Amino acid sequence: MAEPEEALVDICLYTYNHENYIAEAIEGILMQQTTFAYRIVIGEDCSTDNTRAICIEYKKKYPDKFKLILQPKNLGAINNSFIVHNTCNAKYVAILEGDDYWTDPMKLQKQVNFMENNIDSAACFHKAHSERNKIFNEKPSYDIDDVISLPSTGWVIMTSSIMYRKQAVGTLPPWLLKLKVGDWPIIMLASINGTINFINETMSTYRVNPTSLMHQSDYSNIKIVHYLIRLYSEFNKYTNYSHKYKIYKQLLFLLYQAVIYYKTEKKYYNYYLQKTIYNHYKILLRFKPNNLKSFILFLLNYPILIFKSV
Repeated sequence: MAEPEEALVDICLYTYNHENYIAEAIEGILMQQTTFAYRIVIGEDCSTDNTRAICIEYKKKYPDKFKLILQPKNLGAINNSFIVHNTCNAKYVAILEGDDYWTDPMKLQKQVNFMENNIDSAACFHKAHSERNKIFNEKPSYDIDDVISLPSTGWVIMTSSIMYRKQAVGTLPPWLLKLKVGDWPIIMLASINGTINFINETMSTYRVNPTSLMHQSDYSNIKIVHYLIRLYSEFNKYTNYSHKYKIYKQLLFLLYQAVIYYKTEKKYYNYYLQKTIYNHYKILLRFKPNNLKSFILFLLNYPILIFKSV
């Protein structure tokens, strides 16, 4: 027998308790019309419903197309996706969650064509239709500063639309396991090594699922803010502070949200703590102490500004 053709694209599909959706997600992959081989890498996170059985049935039907990672116990979405991403080793990786689905049979071909013709592109994405009938609009190209600014300008890159160049991202760093921010770090890591580009076509659907990760208690607005604050702090270290002032601006934006939340909720200890951190970053941005004069000004203003009301 001939060896299976080496995959040009790995589809990173992670799933947990998606028995009502996973077949549609897989069928949306299998309908893809491509001139290259692709592999479906599924991380099944020990579901309590029929999700695992459905995945195994597809593997039996199409043994050369699937690699199943059947977790022996529930690891949680971040740990599961971390393992799946690091298992993918094709030139390109496309991402899909088990409750979303692709709608265009040429999606993979269009994205690969774009990436092959744009060697400076580290990742690309497209429009995604939401079941709430919202269309997410984007601009043609993002550099690393644009990506860093996305918390304040608005996150527009839907998971089901992402394809990235594996070499641009590499092996995911272990500090991502401390975070709960899904695919956001993938785009940030890719942006270090190239542009993030937009294909102006709607080729997938984001399903509004009340049991999905973002509807769980761990993803309240204030918790998301804190996850992102930690992400940006880790990314700052990872990039050797080469984009620190851009990152500080985003930390200010996120900390401001945290301060207002705690003030509204009358959680005073957290309010004063977040306010102090907020003003610290405000000082760093205001003075950028890189010479003697600005450093003296920094020291003189520090006691005043560090406790200034937000």
